[in-house]
Amino acid sequence: MRLFGIIAASFAAGYVVAIMAARSSAPKETRYDIPHGFTVGDPTFLSSALPAPAMTAGNTIDLPENGNQIFPAMLAAIASARRTKAAPTR
Repeated sequence: MRLFGIIAASFAAGYVVAIMAARSSAPKETRYDIPHGFTVGDPTFLSSALPAPAMTAGNTIDLPENGNQIFPAMLAAIASARRTKAAPTR
């Protein structure tokens, strides 16, 4: 029984150390800048405008990795909305 306790305690300690090591090496924030050099006459203009918003110089993309990053950003975007688009009726 004592051997089982030692094995269980060793497993628990190893698990805690592994979790702490994984968290310390995880990236804190990922941010990408997307430069472009096209104009309205370029063939890439239409594909950049549809279906997503057009890319312009200075735009950035934030890639939240978990709920602690996703939900505050989503709620801030909702709170900053200037108008509401009604849902389509069937």
